[in-house]
Amino acid sequence: MTCEIIQLSAARPKLAKGERPKISGLYSPIVRDGEGLTETAKNSRLRSDRMDAWRGANAVMGYWHICMKMESAISYVQRFDVPEGKLHPVREPKDHGTLIERYRLAWCHLMLTPAPDMRS
Repeated sequence: MTCEIIQLSAARPKLAKGERPKISGLYSPIVRDGEGLTETAKNSRLRSDRMDAWRGANAVMGYWHICMKMESAISYVQRFDVPEGKLHPVREPKDHGTLIERYRLAWCHLMLTPAPDMRS
């Protein structure tokens, strides 16, 4: 039996430092629009704008949620005649319904706001 040794490094051209191999069809040209932005840059800006809108809507919903909790806490300490309850005006129970309505409206607004990513 005979064997033949093939030198693979001899067939490959030597590249200068930092040079990429030139393989046809591997790298597509970078396409830019009229403003000089690539698709990736445009998508990044859209996600960033959506994130700002999403965070704003989420902040409003969180605000009304905390207002409901604070209202419940104030009502609770006033019910037991704790001194901290006297720091706040007495509120009517019907006012709590208004807070719930505003919280639900904020939640609806958040759900109608386009999410910036899959996690949101």
